[in-house]
Amino acid sequence: MRVSKVFCWLVAMSVMIMGCGGSSTGGDDKSSEQVRLLVTENPSEGGSVDPARGTFDVGEEVTVKADANDGYGFGEWTGDQQSQDNPLTFTINEQTNLTANFVQTGPRYSMVITAGDGTETINDLETGQSYDATASFDENLDKDAPPSPPQGAFDARFVTQSDNLRKDYRSSTVQQVDWTLKYQLSSGQDLNLSWNLSVQDQSLDGDDLILTDQSGSFEKDMTNSSSYTVSGASSGTLIISYTAN
Repeated sequence: MRVSKVFCWLVAMSVMIMGCGGSSTGGDDKSSEQVRLLVTENPSEGGSVDPARGTFDVGEEVTVKADANDGYGFGEWTGDQQSQDNPLTFTINEQTNLTANFVQTGPRYSMVITAGDGTETINDLETGQSYDATASFDENLDKDAPPSPPQGAFDARFVTQSDNLRKDYRSSTVQQVDWTLKYQLSSGQDLNLSWNLSVQDQSLDGDDLILTDQSGSFEKDMTNSSSYTVSGASSGTLIISYTAN
């Protein structure tokens, strides 16, 4: 009888021990959930993306970068993330499909402009189009103009909605762009403009690069000339207009 009780007690203790320590499926050992990233290029010949695909932990920060081939520029990301940032950094929480959209670019060129009124000269005006330029201020390409001088002092500057610039570059992915050049002269003087046009790749043949004013009273082909004089105004606004044809 005593042996039977002891046996039953041992069996009961063994069951309790197994019940307490037999499970090891706690959350600490659970593998992190993972999701996939897939990026495609549009068009495929437009460039490449790094990384183009991969598996990442949920909540991980991911950075993708698009590199355009010659003749193309990066446009935007579409798909599960929409942005013009490049590189693009985001937190991945679910399966993500992206498209890197590339656009064909026009020619890259620069134009250094000298402006004078017979008393003073400004020789650091510069404009053009580049793969690296954006619609806003680009620190590696654009240059702020100094504060405006008093009325009656000579000045010339590119004017945008948000900036006054000595250098103003725009993206070569756009087919039409205008630059606004405002000037004021010393009393009784003319505005003398001269420019040096340099084309880095492709050709401007057939495209329009025109100097005019707000009223369109004249048009000067800047690809086939290098100077122009504006007379009869103490101040005014000129337009440099590029149009791909």
